[in-house]
Amino acid sequence: MSGRKVGLVVNFSRKAYSVISVLLLCEILAQFYFIAALAFPAWLAADDEKSVATALDGSGLFAGLHAINGTLVIPVTMIVLVGLSFASRYSWRTTGLTAVLLGLMVIQFSLALAGFAKLAFVAGFHAVNAVALVGYALWTVRRNWAFGRNGLVTSARSAGRVRTGEQPA
Repeated sequence: MSGRKVGLVVNFSRKAYSVISVLLLCEILAQFYFIAALAFPAWLAADDEKSVATALDGSGLFAGLHAINGTLVIPVTMIVLVGLSFASRYSWRTTGLTAVLLGLMVIQFSLALAGFAKLAFVAGFHAVNAVALVGYALWTVRRNWAFGRNGLVTSARSAGRVRTGEQPA
């Protein structure tokens, strides 16, 4: 493959990485929406067992969406991001930092399992780790953004047309 074609593939991969990173961030934020949509009816229900049970029955859809998004959609998106990191020819450091998202997701899943095991004092960290996931995903988007002026510099550098410290022509 010629240098120009490699540069085009790398440029496309980096832009795809940026777009998928934003998608991942939206998926993570959707998790907050799903769990809030599940919890608020129960919190606002009358203080008796029947009212709370009725409220939770009516919002069971959101529990299912939270579970599917958290156990299937988000992890698949993270794996795609790691693959795009390789295709983008990012440094090993960047690829490793991208893979940290998967590590945080394993912790997130483990904390959810602690909740199902009725270990509330551990499961409470599920929300704390979720906030860490949002922060880390935001940082990843910002750090590797491939659009605008910064995208031109990194794309030109990856294609070998610009040395470090130079601006593209």
